Amino acid sequence: MTPFLLEPAIKDYIWGGTRLRDEYGKESDLERLAESWELSCHP
Repeated sequence: MTPFLLEPAIKDYIWGGTRLRDEYGKESDLERLAESWELSCHP
C-alpha cells in the first residue's frame, strides 16, 4: 500500500506574523504566517 503523503497548508491572514517562522521553523514564501495546518485532508 502506498502511503498518503500530506503537506502543511500555511495561511496568511491580516493577523499573521513571523512567530511560526521564527520559533517553529515553518518555511513559506508568504510574508506573514497566520496558521499552519499540519494534519488535514482537504482539496
